[in-house]
Amino acid sequence: MKKIRHNKFLNYIIPIIISVIIIPIMLFSMNGIPLFGVPKVEDIDYIEMSNTKLGTNTRKFTEIEDIENAINFTNFLSYKLGTPEQKSC
Repeated sequence: MKKIRHNKFLNYIIPIIISVIIIPIMLFSMNGIPLFGVPKVEDIDYIEMSNTKLGTNTRKFTEIEDIENAINFTNFLSYKLGTPEQKSC
């Protein structure tokens, strides 16, 4: 009688464990892995942005609101596995 209960339990729990493993793998492969280790607003003095395609000019942001916006923007960035790095010309 105990053997039947054990088999029913395994038949119930094994699909759950497999789903818990497969779903994050699929999510990360489709959406990418989010960036970790983004510094806090208090730890940043300024942010410097540049675009090498438009020129060598850089913009320096020191206002707290601009720094918060830049940190919030990093929530949209992610590292996609298997994609090659783009080389700049």
